[in-house]
Amino acid sequence: MKRLTLALAALVMLTACEPSPPATLVIGDSNTVGNSWVTMLGPNCTPDVWAWGGVGVFWGSSTYAGGISLSNHYETILADRPGAHVAVMLGTNDAVHTNQPIPTVAQLNTLAGQMVSAGAASVRWVTIPPLADTQPTAKRQRVADWNAAILATPNAVDLRSALGSTLDPSERVDSIHLSPEGHGALAYVAAGSPICQ
Repeated sequence: MKRLTLALAALVMLTACEPSPPATLVIGDSNTVGNSWVTMLGPNCTPDVWAWGGVGVFWGSSTYAGGISLSNHYETILADRPGAHVAVMLGTNDAVHTNQPIPTVAQLNTLAGQMVSAGAASVRWVTIPPLADTQPTAKRQRVADWNAAILATPNAVDLRSALGSTLDPSERVDSIHLSPEGHGALAYVAAGSPICQ
């Protein structure tokens, strides 16, 4: 098992030598589903979207979507999308709704390698949005720690400048979910990022 993990991590590192092409699939949670930032990227950047409220990377939310996670559903997600260049913006549910440890860079790289083995052409992690300052400091720190792990992965996409360190009232509909203004701000930065270029 350890040998397989190392091989998958090496595969991800090899694909990191050159930046990935624009995303053809964005995998996300409730901040990506529906009329979200992904649909606002513009006519020259229209990746497919797979998103479900409550989905997480390793654990997901125990109260939403049956606790479904990317780690045990990636084969199903990729089954109809062979060769997809994947951008993953997941982690809010893991950080906010569970007490599990923040993943290591090696864990994120291993999962990306598994997704490549399952048919993805490339996988890059995308930083997740901040929370409102009404959320406990510990949860906001978990989001920051999650983003730090993401930023240490190959070809990571940093969208943190779109929304700052906490969500302003105009950028959110509650303490976690983005408003149309928040989605628009995220889309503006994402359109100029490696998701679209």
